[in-house]
Amino acid sequence: MRRPKVRRHVRDEATAPATHHAIWWLVVATLYAVSFITADGKDVFHLPKLVTLEGAAILLLAGAAVVSILDPRRGILQRLRMHRVALFIALMAVTWTAITAAASTQRMLSLDTLLWVACCAAFFLVTVALAQERSLMACALGIVPALINAATVTAQRLEMWNPFVFPDETPIRIRSTAYIGNPDDVGSYLLIPEIAAIVLAIVHRGMARIAYAAAALLILVGMAASETLTASLALIIAGAVLLFSLSRRAALVIALASALALGLGFVLDLPILRRAPVVLSHVMAGRFGEAVSNRLQGFTAAWVMFKERPMVGVGPGCFAYWYLPYNMLLSGKHPEFLVTDQNFHDVHNDHLQLLATTGLPGYAIFLAALWHLGSRGRGAGAAADERQRFARLFARPAAAGFAVMSLGQFPLELAAATTTMLFFAALAIAWSRPS
Repeated sequence: MRRPKVRRHVRDEATAPATHHAIWWLVVATLYAVSFITADGKDVFHLPKLVTLEGAAILLLAGAAVVSILDPRRGILQRLRMHRVALFIALMAVTWTAITAAASTQRMLSLDTLLWVACCAAFFLVTVALAQERSLMACALGIVPALINAATVTAQRLEMWNPFVFPDETPIRIRSTAYIGNPDDVGSYLLIPEIAAIVLAIVHRGMARIAYAAAALLILVGMAASETLTASLALIIAGAVLLFSLSRRAALVIALASALALGLGFVLDLPILRRAPVVLSHVMAGRFGEAVSNRLQGFTAAWVMFKERPMVGVGPGCFAYWYLPYNMLLSGKHPEFLVTDQNFHDVHNDHLQLLATTGLPGYAIFLAALWHLGSRGRGAGAAADERQRFARLFARPAAAGFAVMSLGQFPLELAAATTTMLFFAALAIAWSRPS
């Protein structure tokens, strides 16, 4: 009797060459290292994670290239021929970053960003190439770092335990960093693992479903502890997209569970639920600057940069360099900008930041990447195995959630959030087609 297709990926993983296993575990080690590594000094979180990803990506690409040359029949990079669209988008991202770096107003700054984009592309493509051999357990490996960080930020917010020492006058929310960064960074980082855990709870049955549901609940608690409104809104949008992909019965169960969680949040008087009405009142009163935490200055400066150089922008990584000069020029029309002393290193809106630094083509590549991921979500009910069902249920909510989160945050500038997104996106793209 023929073995069901649902088990085929188990054979693939068991028969994979040892070199493939070694490089795959380097991918996983990179994800974990970026999720936890910190350093003493001025930049405790961001720079150590960025350098870690860049170094690991170079090793991954070199290893994959060597294996592909020595064993062409089972080479890693050759497998990317099955994913030509993803390969094309990744290469276009690197190519256009190189073009805009050459045309940059500050080329040395842009070269750093070019290295970052190239390393992100390498990490993503190697993960796509290797994911076809992996079982659904690869998702669990990706969720574990998020669970630890969610538990950490919750403990920090409840003042139960904190692995870092802060000055006594530091507000409690600012102390809620997990191993990621400030609370907004934590919310950005936890969004994609939360969506993955919810989808895994839907795909599995029995005790595995209960385990993944508990994981989704813990990550949700971590997101609530971070009090990040943008990530919360992104999760709501992602959840709505997911509901449309489910059967009526499953959608009803998810909707009821969400309503119960929201009601429990109001009963517990969670701080994030107190912030939401305040933001809404600012919007209703027309105080949009206060509604977006006084970030209109950064938004306005980025928009003017884009209008002045719509095709190539001011250059990758150059927004922070030009922010203060543009802010001074804008103060004539916006005298309120002189009231605050904020110096924006990032726009806090990756859509505007891409327009400002890489122009329309760079932004179009970002939208194409989100569209390609979302397009993997067709026909979830007709999936050949549980990996394909995960991919098709996860793809659209993840793309929609990341797009919304990028409106009020800058996950593309954060190594932990970017690495996590690239890891799960690579799994979804690799698994969306039959094994």
